[in-house]
Amino acid sequence: MSEKFHYLGDLGALARIPENGILSQPIVNTGSMRVTLFGLAKGQEMTGHAASAEAIVHFLAGEIEITVDGIAHTACANSWLRMDPKLPHSLVAKTPASFCLIILR
Repeated sequence: MSEKFHYLGDLGALARIPENGILSQPIVNTGSMRVTLFGLAKGQEMTGHAASAEAIVHFLAGEIEITVDGIAHTACANSWLRMDPKLPHSLVAKTPASFCLIILR
């Protein structure tokens, strides 16, 4: 990849979903953003937490129940979410699933 740009032809194909647990794969880490792919086995949970900066989540595969600021949503492939900094959220993988997390600094 170039230092001036990053191009990925099929982001979803890069996201590996483990048989058990949660797998995170760093993709980009610059002064202005961090991009990480996550794969979750069915039933895996990320309990309540918050990002210190603005965050974007692009759901790639599977079904995830995500609760943001107390409101539950069912996310699937091509669902998209933007969150303000420090907004509490949690998620549970209803099926094997993957998403791309972008943290904007």
